[in-house]
Amino acid sequence: MKNKLPNYIPIYNDLYEKIVSNYYEKGSILPSENVLSQEYDVSRNTVREALTILKEDGLIQKQQGRGSIVSARNDLSEAAIKKIFNPILNGSLQLIEHIEMDYNFSPPTKVAMDRLEIDAHDIVLASNNYYLSEGEKIAHTFVQIPTKMFKDYPVNLNDDDAILSFMNEEMYEHAKYSETKLKVVPAFERVEEHLDVKAGELVIYMESTLWNENQQGIARIKYYLNPSRFELNFVIQ
Repeated sequence: MKNKLPNYIPIYNDLYEKIVSNYYEKGSILPSENVLSQEYDVSRNTVREALTILKEDGLIQKQQGRGSIVSARNDLSEAAIKKIFNPILNGSLQLIEHIEMDYNFSPPTKVAMDRLEIDAHDIVLASNNYYLSEGEKIAHTFVQIPTKMFKDYPVNLNDDDAILSFMNEEMYEHAKYSETKLKVVPAFERVEEHLDVKAGELVIYMESTLWNENQQGIARIKYYLNPSRFELNFVIQ
């Protein structure tokens, strides 16, 4: 005699298909447990078991007072194949609704000179970028890009949208090589200014350097992420 399939499995399978097919889009809120129990004609406990597995699989996250929020992306497999990508846009469990940018053009710092192999007379675009979801700063980046790189990758430096697009997408597409360091650190005073976290709360810190196919430094990026808002996936070959 075959074992009967647990009641929550068909519900899990159906919700899974609806999430990966974008019937429920990333950032949207699933119907409540009461609504789902009526829709599938099962108890709330059965629905809760299905939701628990979806959460374990990284497809949803639970937020107090809001319910189950879809965190899956329909481009996860594509992101996994591409080795170099923006971890904020690809790893966020929430919809990034707005990005604030504060940039200037200045001489490079000593560390930028070392990492990007540029000289003191070179000028870099330096930018603090803040990633907001529901009014909360969930990530911050500090980016340094040698302006001479824009000769190879034309960007209208008078257009803020073009600059922001390059920092979040194009520079990763142009990158052939990268080096990334990652660690978890307690938030210190400066991090508190950039992220909506409390002093001492743990945050994900990453530092990356990107190079093009000619081994020229494209950018140096420092990331600060609220760990409860991200799931990072990397391919190592």
